Amino acid sequence: MNEPLEALLDLFDLVEVATALKERVFEEAAIALGDTSVSPVLFSQAGCILREHDFFKRSMVDEELQTWLRTGYRNTFWLAFAFRHKLTLLALSAHLAALARLASGGSGGVERFEASLPEALREEVAQGQPLVHALLGQGARDGDRFAPLIGFSALGAHVCFRRLGQCRALDPFEMAICEKPADDLFCAQHDGHRWWVHPEPSSTLPKMFLFYAHRQNVLKYDEEQLREMVRRFWRRYRVTLRSRQSSPRELAGALSYFQYSDVDAVRLGGQRELRHRYYDRAKALHPDAGGDEGSFVELKDHYEILRAFLFQQKK
Repeated sequence: MNEPLEALLDLFDLVEVATALKERVFEEAAIALGDTSVSPVLFSQAGCILREHDFFKRSMVDEELQTWLRTGYRNTFWLAFAFRHKLTLLALSAHLAALARLASGGSGGVERFEASLPEALREEVAQGQPLVHALLGQGARDGDRFAPLIGFSALGAHVCFRRLGQCRALDPFEMAICEKPADDLFCAQHDGHRWWVHPEPSSTLPKMFLFYAHRQNVLKYDEEQLREMVRRFWRRYRVTLRSRQSSPRELAGALSYFQYSDVDAVRLGGQRELRHRYYDRAKALHPDAGGDEGSFVELKDHYEILRAFLFQQKK
């Protein structure tokens, strides 16, 4: 790999990413009035989320970020890859930290885990372990009995907490929390989540970890291949919209939210009028403009309901 791309993958360092995750967890704790024991988000499957764009805005000068984002799909992919590569390393560091605190695991569990890692990852994973310790206790209701889990999805980076000795399988949108006991990291059912030793991981997030762990994959796709992936995504998205079935109550709520008198008014205005009403509200509600994230999610949900309705009228 050439030096410029090596520099790109180190655009964000482990300290920077770990600090951003810690601050996001602190923020979630603050939402719970400083008492993380009553913050169910930290113990849910998806956990609290740090959006990729929020991290980029925090870590880069705005002009530099906009240059990256406006110069093709490949540059955007490279940015995301650099971030997710560090998250993958920190996810392994979180496993290492959990093993180190497991009384039943002892040093033998730590040594077996370190020996199972690809050699190219061992040094950085070891460097990440003390960084992960900054998260330990932020989600703990009884001291050292919980440890963090780190992952990512299209929504951004995820941080949640699991009891030590509990299966640490994580895939925010494909499985429920596994409450089975585990001798080290995973129960027998979820051993396929040990992606660093399995050539074919069992679910989406382990497969993504495996891809983003290896630096050479940053060169896997060229601009045209990425462009075609985006085209395929939107084709599938349109199919999903056409098949989406909203309840009469959901449709009525969306009509009221956007101040339409009835569905005929939506048909008459079409996509252009709906987009206008959506963007008019988004300017005030978007978190980047000082709006509330919950209100913005509500806006998007209502918009998708009416957008799906209009797509279905074209059948």
